[in-house]
Amino acid sequence: VAFGVLLGPLVKALGQVRTLQLCLAASAAVPLLTAVCKDQWQLGVLTPILVCPVVMSIPLVSALKSAVVSSRDQGLIQGAVASMTKGAATAGSLIFGSVFAATTGGGKANSTGAVLPCFALVACIYALAAGMACTLPTVPPPASDSADAAEVELA
Repeated sequence: VAFGVLLGPLVKALGQVRTLQLCLAASAAVPLLTAVCKDQWQLGVLTPILVCPVVMSIPLVSALKSAVVSSRDQGLIQGAVASMTKGAATAGSLIFGSVFAATTGGGKANSTGAVLPCFALVACIYALAAGMACTLPTVPPPASDSADAAEVELA
């Protein structure tokens, strides 16, 4: 649904960069709204809605990366992005798990107040990412294929 119904119209209306900024800003609400769910049905209803902005940001980052990196460097950049993604996921799991264990007494406390610090931390990270995305130019610069052209001329 996120890709097929929402992403295309949003990119057409706002452009890739503004859509990414919107997705990251909306993603900051996901952890907080998840933490305040009182019943499973609330989480069941909210999850598909809340996950859309997170999911839509993935192809946007790839598209923007492809637009600003020369074809010669695409593989190198893709590898770097994949490595950073794996590293961030690992660090995030360790940090979240540590904060969760500390704030819930090893998982014994089951109140919203006990888990809120963990989810607030995740929300702050998303808000920081959204703030960083707001510094991007609204139209990405063209990829520099001058190195590719020079290499072709030499051959």
